[in-house]
Amino acid sequence: MTSRSIKSLLSVLAVAGLYSSGSFAQNVQSTEYLKEMKRIKAEYSKGMKQIAAAKNGNEWDERYHQLQGFMGSPGPSALSNQALCDHLKTIDANELEYVGSIIESDATSKSLAGCRTALLNKIQFNLKNRHASFDMESDIANIRPIAFEIREVDENRDRFSYEGLGPKEVMLSFDDGPRASTTPHILDMLKKAGVKAAFFNLGSNALSNKKLVSRVLEEGHILGSHTFTHTLMMASKVRCGKISYDQFLAEMISGHIGVYNAQNYVDPFFRFPNGDADSDMRRNVKELGLKDFRWNADSHDWFYSPGVISDYEKRRQTILRTFVMELKGEKVVDNTGHVIFQEKPASMKDRGIVLFHDIHQQTVDTLPLILNYLADNGYKVVLLTSANYRHERSTVVEQADQYMHSHGISMSQILPPRTADGQVYDSSAFKAKVDFYSLMPQLTKPELVPVGPEVCAMEAQVRALQVNSRQNADEISRLKKQIADTIRIRTANASNE
Repeated sequence: MTSRSIKSLLSVLAVAGLYSSGSFAQNVQSTEYLKEMKRIKAEYSKGMKQIAAAKNGNEWDERYHQLQGFMGSPGPSALSNQALCDHLKTIDANELEYVGSIIESDATSKSLAGCRTALLNKIQFNLKNRHASFDMESDIANIRPIAFEIREVDENRDRFSYEGLGPKEVMLSFDDGPRASTTPHILDMLKKAGVKAAFFNLGSNALSNKKLVSRVLEEGHILGSHTFTHTLMMASKVRCGKISYDQFLAEMISGHIGVYNAQNYVDPFFRFPNGDADSDMRRNVKELGLKDFRWNADSHDWFYSPGVISDYEKRRQTILRTFVMELKGEKVVDNTGHVIFQEKPASMKDRGIVLFHDIHQQTVDTLPLILNYLADNGYKVVLLTSANYRHERSTVVEQADQYMHSHGISMSQILPPRTADGQVYDSSAFKAKVDFYSLMPQLTKPELVPVGPEVCAMEAQVRALQVNSRQNADEISRLKKQIADTIRIRTANASNE
């Protein structure tokens, strides 16, 4: 097609209202745009497929955050952002809802600046239609009161777990928020049931949703921290040489300070992302005067998204059923023979600290059913707390504030590594702009020696070979010996440094 023919075609399109100069509609005519759109669609589709194929919560978490990283930084130019926006506008409303927490997050504030409002409006329209069809308002109104108790535990306890609970007692906890479109509904539901829960906020989300943090505190819930940006599997990554130990310290310390700065208060509770921690990390948490808050019952609210089960009521009932099976602690096998849950010890059955996430719409949809199940089956909701609940001085924050003020250090200097556009990334070479051991002199340096990526790769090979352990016995034995030799050499070298 000649240049004159193209101009003539564009003139016709302009008259028809299908083209306007100076807008991104021009890019439909460009090879660059079409090429970028093809790449964006392929990357997004690949990310969604990887999430759907996740075998456990840790895999799902990692892949969902990888998708968030891609959506936050889809490419080097404005064309990349526009192509992502245009693609998201075409996807099913249920799938769009599934990635809603990514669309709302600070991570995509720049990449989706041109379409975020339209995408969130589409999600809200879909929610209103569904709630009208299934009468969500009636579900909330019919939430029944549950027996509730605030229980103080031994102040010397380093960690909080199910041991503080008796038979048919549960504690409710919510990670990763707050999120403007979901957390308020969860707070409404808890208030209707007459119970309180623990919210483990990301520092980044707390600073972006200060009014919600205020409401969590005003309504008597626990407010703990959950790192600043939720770097995944930190102990495993430090061990395998994928992130530096400074990156862990940056996540933990800046996360706790970030949550505090939202409303000048934070409880002395910290929860590791994925529950992944080593002895060095748990010791450092204790040295900062924080309590390691664990869980022993996973609601699996993260898994059963609209993308996995499109039918609204079937999705809610599946999450409820999964929650009940996990709480009761029985062995559960699906129709293919795959074990979903292993049977729990008797001491862990029918009690526990339950893990939810207040960033998922499916959690909001299902929580009324879960609360009524607890009410109708004689459960008590317990809030495990420290002895001086709601009167804690945050010595960690006070100590950091004094040091940072006297040394002219800003919050940005203690954050995890980020790209120029604000995306967090894993870095084995990351060194914070502040010496954390001067900031917090009570911290001891790590004792464990990273084994490195080659050992971790061999360990992964062993796990894969163990599926057919008899056939692969010789290769497994060889790899295990190689792993042991490599670790021994690394440990010896580290002790000589």
